[in-house]
Amino acid sequence: MFLPHSQSTMNRSTRGQWELYRSHRQQIERLIVPSQRGGRACVLGAGNCNDLDLRWMSEIFAEVYLVDLDADAVAAGVERQKMSQSAGLQIHAPIDLTGIADLAAAWKDATPADAQIEMALARIRAHDSATQLARDARFDLVLSPCVLSQLIISVRDAIGARHPRYKELRNALRARHLRMMFDLLKSGGKGVLVADLASTEDFREMAQVPQERLHDLMRNLIADGKCFPALVPTGLRQAFREDSLMCRSCDDVQLSEPWLWHLGLRKTFLAYGISFIRRGAVRA
Repeated sequence: MFLPHSQSTMNRSTRGQWELYRSHRQQIERLIVPSQRGGRACVLGAGNCNDLDLRWMSEIFAEVYLVDLDADAVAAGVERQKMSQSAGLQIHAPIDLTGIADLAAAWKDATPADAQIEMALARIRAHDSATQLARDARFDLVLSPCVLSQLIISVRDAIGARHPRYKELRNALRARHLRMMFDLLKSGGKGVLVADLASTEDFREMAQVPQERLHDLMRNLIADGKCFPALVPTGLRQAFREDSLMCRSCDDVQLSEPWLWHLGLRKTFLAYGISFIRRGAVRA
């Protein structure tokens, strides 16, 4: 299966950076720790697993599904954490979370016609990755750890940010990712999406900003357009409102406090989490 350049590059570049992810992992753990042990967790875009303490997750959850397009990266990440023999860990790969990786692969060589864009949009809105996973289990937790940006960038790099229909594809990918999280949850289950909203490429002095000023930084970067526009909180909330089923069935949609994720000496991200609870009956 075709692996988008942005995802393969990210996996290669962060392969040996377990220690650099420590504080980022701890922030994610605060968002996903359940009220009681047991249950099932699903991680969409597990990658190298650097942002997941698999031993901790295996102690908290009875089963942990690791989902990604890059099967080799996930297997290597599990091996590095010495968790290959864990009975509760299940690798589900390759699974294309965009639904259009094969279509987008051809766009770098030739600009897609409108008919191809329509085909891609139809597939984004209808692809059954969530259905495949839900045949096995519904989950108490679905975690998306900074993968939505990679999914969108893979399509942006293929079609070009100036393409007149890029934003339409971007918004469809965002809506589908949130709906996939929702579809995989059992009633009462929690979805957590971690967003890497901005980086030192947007604001060079980001690494020096103290915690108490991160809210102001986040607000200013959004106002100035110096962030990843698909991941601003208003856009994510709008995606919830525009999906009638999620709008009716999601409670307690909350934003976490933002934090800085220092990925080496030269790269820092501003991240935050958005979480929600699925209410109501789940169809088989």
